[in-house]
Amino acid sequence: MIDIEEINDIDELCGRRAVWDGLLEQTCGASFFQSLDWLRVYWKHYGAGQKLRAIVVSSSDGPLGILPLVVRRVGRRIGSVRVLTYPLDDWGSFYGPLGPAPALTLAAGLRHICHTRRDWDVIEMRWVAAGSELDTATLDAMKHAGFQTYRKERQQTALVRLGTTWEQCEQAWTSKHRNNLRRQQKRLTASGEVNCVTHRPAGAAAGDADPRWDLYDACMDIARRSWQSSSQTGTTITHDTVRDFLREMHGVAAAAGGVVMNLLYLNGQPLAFAYNYHWRGYNFGLRIGYDADMSRDGVGNLLTMNAIKSACQHGDRTYDMGPGSLEYKRFFATDVVPIMQYNHYATTPKAQGLRLKHCAQQWWTPASLVTPS
Repeated sequence: MIDIEEINDIDELCGRRAVWDGLLEQTCGASFFQSLDWLRVYWKHYGAGQKLRAIVVSSSDGPLGILPLVVRRVGRRIGSVRVLTYPLDDWGSFYGPLGPAPALTLAAGLRHICHTRRDWDVIEMRWVAAGSELDTATLDAMKHAGFQTYRKERQQTALVRLGTTWEQCEQAWTSKHRNNLRRQQKRLTASGEVNCVTHRPAGAAAGDADPRWDLYDACMDIARRSWQSSSQTGTTITHDTVRDFLREMHGVAAAAGGVVMNLLYLNGQPLAFAYNYHWRGYNFGLRIGYDADMSRDGVGNLLTMNAIKSACQHGDRTYDMGPGSLEYKRFFATDVVPIMQYNHYATTPKAQGLRLKHCAQQWWTPASLVTPS
C-alpha cells in the first residue's frame, strides 16, 4: 500500500533531513540542486510568494521517494499565472523526484495533485532530459493522473561526457579545436606566467569545509570586470538579485562538499573563473567570467578547458556546461541534450488562453499532445 504525505512548511521538511538525504543518495543522476541544503537556502531568499508542496511517497517498508514541487506566480502577457513546477527556477539543467523509484514517485505524487484542491493554473514539469527514463516516466505519470499533456522542448544544454583520463577527453574534440586551444594557450603564456587554481572542498563530513572566501572574492572581482557585469538578468554572481543568495549558498555548498572554483591567473592576477556545483560525478557550470580586456585572447576557451580537465581528474562522469551560448560550447560538448517540459492547463479562461497560445507557437514544430486514457 502506498501512503502519501504532503509537506508545506520548509522547517518541517528540514526536520526530515535524514529521509531526504537517504533518498538523495539513491537518486540516479542527482545534482546539488536536489539537495536539501540547496532548497533551504533558496527558500530563504526566494520562497516568499511561493507555496511548497513536497510530496512524500511511502510504503510499509518506509519512504520510497519525495516529489518536491512549488506553486509560484509567473507573469505572462495575460497576467499573473499560478504555476506548479519543480523548485529549480532555471538554475540548473535537470530536476526530478528523489529516490530509487522515480516513476512510482511521480505517478503517486501527480495522482495526489489531481485529487487535492487546485491551487494552480498550469502544471509545468520542466527540466527533464529528452530520452531519459524520467522523460518517459513524466509522460506516463501525467497521463495516468488524468492530465491532458503537452510536451515541448524548453532549452538545450551542452554536456561533456568525461573519459577515464584527460587524454580520452581531449580526443573527443576535433583536431582543429585542440590546435586552436594550443595556440591560444601559447599566446597567453607569452604575456606572462599562467597558473590554474582549483578549489574543491570535500565537505564538513570529511573535515574539509574551507570555503576559501579569498578565491570567491576573486571570482566576484573578475565578474565585475567581465562583459556580463552590465547584465540585468542575474547571469553574473555580482548581480543584485543573486549576489547575497550565492554568497550564502557558497558557504553551505563548501560544507556539503558540493562546490568547485576554477580560476585562471596571469602574472599572479585573477583573470577568469568558472564557478560550479558538483554532486556524485555530475559537475554543473553555474557561472563563468573573465576580464573583458582579455576576451580576444581565447581566455574563455582556456578557462573552460581547464575546468573540464579538473573535473576529469577528480573522477566526474559528466560536465554540464549549461543551457545557452551553445555556439562556443559545441566545440567542447560531446552531446547537446534537449531539456523537455510537460504542460497541463486547467479549465479556466486564463489557463486555456495559455494553452491556445502554446498550440499556436508549436504550429510549425508541434508539441506532443497526450490524451488521458
